[in-house]
Amino acid sequence: MSFLSLLFILVFLTLGIAVYSKAQKPLRNAVIFVMNLVFYAWAGLRVLALLLVATLVAWGVALAFDQVQKVPARRAILAAAVVALVAVPVGVRGLGAFGYAAAFPVGYGELPWLVAPAGVSIFSLQLVSYVCDVYLGTIEPERRFVRVLLYASMFHLATVGPLMRFEQMSQAFDKRSFTKAGFFAGTRRLAVGLAKAVLLALPCGECADALLPQGLEALSRQSTAGLWLGMLFYVLEVYLSLSALSDMALGMGRIMGFTYPPDFDHPYQAGSVHEFCSRWFKSLRMFFRDYVFVPLGYATRQQSTLTFVRDYLIVGALIGVWYGLSWNYVAWSLVLSAVVLVERLLVAEHLPEAAGRVLGHLTTPVIVFLSMLLLRFGDVGELACAFAGMFGHAGGGAAGLQASTVLLNNVFLLALGIIACTDVGVRLRTAWFERSQGNIVLFRLLRVCELVTPTLLALLSIIALVGGAA
Repeated sequence: MSFLSLLFILVFLTLGIAVYSKAQKPLRNAVIFVMNLVFYAWAGLRVLALLLVATLVAWGVALAFDQVQKVPARRAILAAAVVALVAVPVGVRGLGAFGYAAAFPVGYGELPWLVAPAGVSIFSLQLVSYVCDVYLGTIEPERRFVRVLLYASMFHLATVGPLMRFEQMSQAFDKRSFTKAGFFAGTRRLAVGLAKAVLLALPCGECADALLPQGLEALSRQSTAGLWLGMLFYVLEVYLSLSALSDMALGMGRIMGFTYPPDFDHPYQAGSVHEFCSRWFKSLRMFFRDYVFVPLGYATRQQSTLTFVRDYLIVGALIGVWYGLSWNYVAWSLVLSAVVLVERLLVAEHLPEAAGRVLGHLTTPVIVFLSMLLLRFGDVGELACAFAGMFGHAGGGAAGLQASTVLLNNVFLLALGIIACTDVGVRLRTAWFERSQGNIVLFRLLRVCELVTPTLLALLSIIALVGGAA
């Protein structure tokens, strides 16, 4: 059940929130639990069974740590559990056991890292974090299986997270509340995310597909301008898709009383590749930092530059594997990791700070933009053809009729997409709010816009989805 399907928005989510809002506080976790099971069962009984088995493994292993005191035995149990839990997303992604159709809307086929079937990767990593935290003594093992299952199966985290730790969610299970302020704030973020996906990301994807056709022969006939414009639309699509689904998750959580940290903090505004990576899917990077990078450094008991580089590249490779079991995802992550190492070990050490900042602002957009070629093209021949074509060796010449037509027909889409990748909207809203303090007219106008804008965005998005389904 896709977040961008009419069934999810108009039936599943609407009815679920209605029941949740009327339920007594002790029953609200039960309402979410039922919604979670329905969401995963909709993807297929095999996916639901996978969730149950993985949660049972994590729950049982966490309890076993209480009974096993010897360090070698505990390490062996932890290793076996992590391998078993990691095998879930790796197996699903590698073998395509359940297919992506249940979780993907039309237009997202080229973005397979968005979600394994019904969030398999997300719940697997969350269960790994739970087992590791119990092993390290950070938290006590949870005796109630249902509570661990509730944590692992949160439906609104099933696409791109954010990845949350059990301790954080357990506190929210007990202490959150359903409020009007939370409902309106969550609804606003949900509507913005929905509009960002439907009105911006999907059209950008269509433009990218038109200008970056599949197949070496068709791609070789594209012009240089068409390749650059197509990649620009693709780069916008990637961020807008991921951040939109993340916004929707944060909005749904806020409606139900959960407060999650944002995962995408306008990474295209970063002044270095290191800053870009720290702003891009932050909870995923923190997961690999805490559960892979730090343990690797502790295990070697060395702080040499060589071990740092090795450990950082291992983490980069694993992040790439999480995105997808294909060489191009791993290569994309490794390229960015290598550039980060250059920034930290060479640029920062040998250039003045001011010069490093200027260099970072000049080179980061180019590096990030060109690195996205690795995400777009999994075929080496197509990748080489596109790269060569972008730098003057295109079969279609420097410019072409298709590129100019797509640009003229979608100039406003392109402008809005670029603006949506920045924090301009946040800055304008903050400035408006500050100016409205003491000015009753501006304050009331702001309140009206805060009420009308999400409603209008949601209606436009639903109309677009209805038109697309027709």
